[in-house]
Amino acid sequence: MGEPHHSSQLSQPLMATPLQHYKGQCVHGYNTTQARAKNPDSGLHTMGEPHQSSQLSQPLIATPLQHHKGRCVHGYNTTQAHAKKRLMKYVHEKKKDKHDLTSYQSKIPNNEDVVIKTNAYGFLPFPWFRRVFIVDYYGATPNDARDDTKAFAKAWHDACSTGGVLVVPPGSTYHLKQIVFSGPCLPNTSFRVYGTIKAWPKMSAYEKDRLLWIKFLNVANLSVDGGGTINGNGRKWWETSCKINPTLAVQFLGCDNLSVTNLRFKNAQQMHVRFQRCHNVTASNLIVKSPEHSPNTDGIHVTDTKNIVIMNSAIGTGDDCISIVSGSKDVLVTNVKCGPGHGISIGSLGVGHSKAEVSDVLVNRAFIIGTSNGVRIKTWQRSAVQVSNIIYQNIVGTSASEEAIKFDCSKTVPCKGIYLQNVNLTPQEKHRGTIATCKNVEYANRGMLFPPLAKALTACESKVAENMIDLIIMTFRR
Repeated sequence: MGEPHHSSQLSQPLMATPLQHYKGQCVHGYNTTQARAKNPDSGLHTMGEPHQSSQLSQPLIATPLQHHKGRCVHGYNTTQAHAKKRLMKYVHEKKKDKHDLTSYQSKIPNNEDVVIKTNAYGFLPFPWFRRVFIVDYYGATPNDARDDTKAFAKAWHDACSTGGVLVVPPGSTYHLKQIVFSGPCLPNTSFRVYGTIKAWPKMSAYEKDRLLWIKFLNVANLSVDGGGTINGNGRKWWETSCKINPTLAVQFLGCDNLSVTNLRFKNAQQMHVRFQRCHNVTASNLIVKSPEHSPNTDGIHVTDTKNIVIMNSAIGTGDDCISIVSGSKDVLVTNVKCGPGHGISIGSLGVGHSKAEVSDVLVNRAFIIGTSNGVRIKTWQRSAVQVSNIIYQNIVGTSASEEAIKFDCSKTVPCKGIYLQNVNLTPQEKHRGTIATCKNVEYANRGMLFPPLAKALTACESKVAENMIDLIIMTFRR
């Protein structure tokens, strides 16, 4: 890149011309030979238009502008005829039909801000301000049974190192084995799934790390979106012991300022989406789905993560719709549809008498459909677990089991500051009634509460003072 191209039609090599800003693009002023450039009377043609030289049978064409050693440069200069020859060679090598040349452009939806330019290898995308890396260009083969892991890794390397966009094209399915998308990356790196990513079906491919399928590691300012599907292909895992094969679908570990939006997750091996040691997270407009009897398939799992918003999503799995565990703080769950599954859970916490803490959680506007537990807090007895400032507001729906609300806290360290307002969980038709159980909890409620905790009031040591309710709410307003 940056070296002149020698043409048999030219007595002098083509020279790179100054790059200038023109109508929002970085363009070169004109193309010419060295001899012509030395002649001050030769004149300049209009910037951005091809220059017709008496030495050329074809007009010169603009080539893609690329970033190279801190400068915006064009890759090479050539004639249209030469470019077409090189393009046909590329098509032959890739065994693509000539009518498929423009299909590259179709791999990027209309809302992607991309400019298609011509270079030596055909039509490749160059955005106005960001580079786009389509996995097909790195050897991924859509809609077949081949392993696309290496192609995704190469595309990620380029996207991460430039702050660009990795694109999984629409209408295509790709198979991945275990892969880690590692940072740090340049700011605003994006992972855009328009098509489908599906887990490699052979379990022997996961023996190196049985927890791993897809992991994003230490990537700050990352956005993952696109409207596509991530399919864990988990039926073989469900048929075996999850303790032996505890593979997680998609993990975000140490990712700050993270956005995961507008995606479908389905049929995870176990947990569909896991956020661990992340800070400032938005998870929105997600659909998470697996069969009701698929074991341990939590929808969204939050651990040791602070300042996370989960909103405008529908989750139905074989385990917790949302599970919040140790080290998590400032968690907002709002406008969520949950079911089937085990409801919205805090815990389990304090296994093996360990220390754990969850605080400042607000669950607001949740619609529960036939879950085995509507809302639940679970800590192990004799553990040093602190659960505090938990608010449940505007929660309605049905329970598939008798126990619609369950607060089971440690006697050693009771749960404190549990507040319920306008909670109404009725039984499904096949059940006669619902109950709420409570152990070692300091709580208060306002408005509707069904089933009432009063039936199990003797199991709770005390209640939150009425004047503490507003103080708890103010915690989230800050």
